Amino acid sequence: MYIESVAIESFGSYKNYALSFERGVNIIEGPNESGKTTLGAFIKFIFYGLAKKAPSQGALSEVKRYRSWENDLASGSLVFEYNGKKYRIERILKPGTRAQESVKIVDIEAGVECFKGEHPGRLFFGVDEDAFAQTAYVGQADGGKVNGKPISAAIENMLFSGDETVSTASAQKKLEDARVLLKYKVRRGGKISELQDKIELLKSRRDSAETVKNLLSRKENEKKELLSHYEKEKEELDSVRKRLERADLREKLNSFEYFDTLVRNAEEKKKEYDARLDEISFDGFVPDEKYLRDIESYASETERINAKISQLEINGELPEDAKLTDEENALLEKIGSDGSVNALEEKAKNISASEGKFASLAKVFLIGGSALAMIAAALLMFDLLPVVITAILSAGAFSASAVALSKAHAMRKEYQTLADKYSPISLEDIREIFDKIEKKRYLKDMYEQKSSALNEKRSELLNEREEYIGKIKVLLSKWGKEYLSTQSAYEIARSAREELTKLKNCEMQKENAEKQMSDYAAKLPTLDRLALEKALEESSLLGDIEEGRYESVKRDYENRVYENRSVEEDIKTLDIEMAKLSASAEDTDMISDEIAELTAQMTELEICHDGYMLAIQSIANASDRLRSDVAPHLAKRASEMMNKETRGKYSNIGVSESMSLEYGHDAQGIGNIVTREIEYLSEGTKDLAYVSLRLALVEMLYTKAKPPILFDESFARLDDKRLENTFSLLGEIALSGYQVFVFTSQKRDSVIMERVGEAKHILLE
Repeated sequence: MYIESVAIESFGSYKNYALSFERGVNIIEGPNESGKTTLGAFIKFIFYGLAKKAPSQGALSEVKRYRSWENDLASGSLVFEYNGKKYRIERILKPGTRAQESVKIVDIEAGVECFKGEHPGRLFFGVDEDAFAQTAYVGQADGGKVNGKPISAAIENMLFSGDETVSTASAQKKLEDARVLLKYKVRRGGKISELQDKIELLKSRRDSAETVKNLLSRKENEKKELLSHYEKEKEELDSVRKRLERADLREKLNSFEYFDTLVRNAEEKKKEYDARLDEISFDGFVPDEKYLRDIESYASETERINAKISQLEINGELPEDAKLTDEENALLEKIGSDGSVNALEEKAKNISASEGKFASLAKVFLIGGSALAMIAAALLMFDLLPVVITAILSAGAFSASAVALSKAHAMRKEYQTLADKYSPISLEDIREIFDKIEKKRYLKDMYEQKSSALNEKRSELLNEREEYIGKIKVLLSKWGKEYLSTQSAYEIARSAREELTKLKNCEMQKENAEKQMSDYAAKLPTLDRLALEKALEESSLLGDIEEGRYESVKRDYENRVYENRSVEEDIKTLDIEMAKLSASAEDTDMISDEIAELTAQMTELEICHDGYMLAIQSIANASDRLRSDVAPHLAKRASEMMNKETRGKYSNIGVSESMSLEYGHDAQGIGNIVTREIEYLSEGTKDLAYVSLRLALVEMLYTKAKPPILFDESFARLDDKRLENTFSLLGEIALSGYQVFVFTSQKRDSVIMERVGEAKHILLE
């Protein structure tokens, strides 16, 4: 087999990545984390898929490790050449909690899918995934070791049966399972024991067959007696039943007569309702509850407005403390004649002031005149002229005093006249009295304003009342009634409500009568009145049940029915018991024949059991001989490869049946070979030993196709010389038809390989 190329859609860190390979040795070089291991795992994935179980506790399973980091997908394809034809394997592991994997093999030249349903690894290599991983696929984590149990079993199966998947151990187990099915070794069990038990059971059944037949015969006689009694009772029941049916027919016919009374009653109630409706209606109008509520509502509003109007009239009287007396009105007229109370006070004040002023002047002039007279008297002894002048002045002063006194007297008289006008009220009290009158006048003005507002409100209420009265009149006119007063509207509404109540009662009686009629009519459609009358006429010969005895006859009939049903149940019970007995009443001859047949089968199975025992022992002996032959063959081939890799230093490699390694060493060089476990060797030498064993196993196991051999960092612990020897061996293997893949991070690997043979060098970034 030759892998030509891979195309990775999604796998681990790879996405949409393609790579081509050459026949022979391919060295894929790259630094750590560059995807070397992932690339090798992809090749294994294409042939075998991804393991869902982790290799060890704490490690990731292949499914979790190699699904794409971006879309949780693992998918891609691989092109290879096999037996001169090119194929492409396409595999996809869909994302999700449950891994859903699909694989397809395509014949590239024909362009069609082939080998449908086949497992690519088993189909082309002939080994399962464990054997491939322990031989041709040297992963980075396994250190080159070989798991002995699956490889040992695979070698044995291949050499023994020609097919790695056909296990000799499985064959032995199947034979043992088949033998155990026939007979257990330690305890009673198996088909042979089961046959023995069946034979014993059949014998027991044969012994009880006669007892069952006798019991069945007794049951049949008992059933005949019950049937005879049942038939006699059935005839009597039929006669009573027909008489009861005739009574029921008469009862049903009576139901029609009762229905007729219901129809007449419904018609009468309808007439009463129609008459009551005619009485209460006017020109087709019939008052309803809303109509009456509207009348009462408008009447109530009218009464409310009347109450408000009455309240306005009560509140419209003039308060006593706002009414003016005749004396107060006369006083106001007097004050009005003087202008105002302020003018009156000012006038009285001015008269009084003028009186005082003139009285003072009279006094002054009098005193001055007197003084001048005294001066004139004194001047009489002197010149006449000063005396005359002084006398004249004195006379003028007295004259002025008289005038002033006269004016003062006139002012006094004027003041008295003014005081007399308002008598008995003094001018000093006029202000106080006037203020009281003014307060009354203020109250009167307020009353008049309020009275005006009340009159306006009263007018509005009167208009509103007229509006409601108009509505009442309109409503009453619909029913042919006349509005006389609010109370009359209430009386009309009350009377109408009483009439409506009577109408409602009539309507309810009508509806109840109609409902009784319709409910009862619902029972009648299935009954034919004429048929009932005819059936009664036909059954007249049976005679009627005496009056008052219907219930008694009916109870008697029901009791007889119950008794007959009990008999029926007894007959059914007997039938069931007889059926069960019939089912168990087997033919003794047939049972004897079955016993003979089972005895013959048991004899054959005992012969088979002895054959299984012989086959199991033969396979065990052959497997022991085969394993003893395989180990030396593997040891020889592994030693040859180890000799080349170590240039003759280690050539004696031993291989046990469980694939454990040991080596022989001539420490003194005198032919004295000492056998030691492989763990005594250095790590690098152990790696070479296991590589040799793997290559020997590949040559032995893979009989269908030479598989690709993959090494992932498998030679890191080898020195340059041993690596050169190993690569030389790999070159020889490649020339024999194997394709080799070396995944490495060491730059020296490609350099050393160039010294010993050809190889394709692939660099990963």
